[in-house]
Amino acid sequence: MAFCRKCGNQLSDDAKFCPACGQNVQPAEQVKANDTQQNVNQQNYAQQPNTGAQPNYNQQSNNQQTNQNFTKNPDGTYVFTGPVNEDGMYVSDVEKNKYLNIFSYLGILFLIPLFMAKGSKYTRFHVNQGIILTICSVAYTVAQNIILAILRACLFGSTYYWEFSPMFGIYSVISTILGLASLVFVALTIYGIYNTCTGKVKELPVIGKFRILK
Repeated sequence: MAFCRKCGNQLSDDAKFCPACGQNVQPAEQVKANDTQQNVNQQNYAQQPNTGAQPNYNQQSNNQQTNQNFTKNPDGTYVFTGPVNEDGMYVSDVEKNKYLNIFSYLGILFLIPLFMAKGSKYTRFHVNQGIILTICSVAYTVAQNIILAILRACLFGSTYYWEFSPMFGIYSVISTILGLASLVFVALTIYGIYNTCTGKVKELPVIGKFRILK
């Protein structure tokens, strides 16, 4: 019959711990051997190579460094430094302002990036493209309305019920063609937004060669 060395409680023959006080009742040599094996297992585990995916700290550091390659002056202008892409633009400039420049192609909203990203060459390029696009779009709308007004005067005169005129079909066809032509400006807007979001410096077809902002 065995008894606990700590509290004297009676133990069963196969007991490893005292049910009363929790004392380890194994021989001291066995306890020491178990502890030694546990330490060995922990050391072996620590020395095993970790084959799981590890975060690329170098890449994160490079990205962080790229994003930090600019300083803001007290007057609100930015000064960019660091690597330059194939278009001659600072990578930090492109990464900082490419999504802000979406407003460049949304009409008068081009004023937002123009004033928020002073000193950004990348922003000024896309703002210039947006200004040209806005001017051309407004000019086309004005010209379209003038043409339709002249056409109504020539075909219908002063009648108030020109919708019932036999010439209304001709007017309707011309009006539809002019309306569909205006979709070109929608396509140019999408093209410009795509370019700025992908970090590209590409002029809009036909009209993009003109410069207002240097």
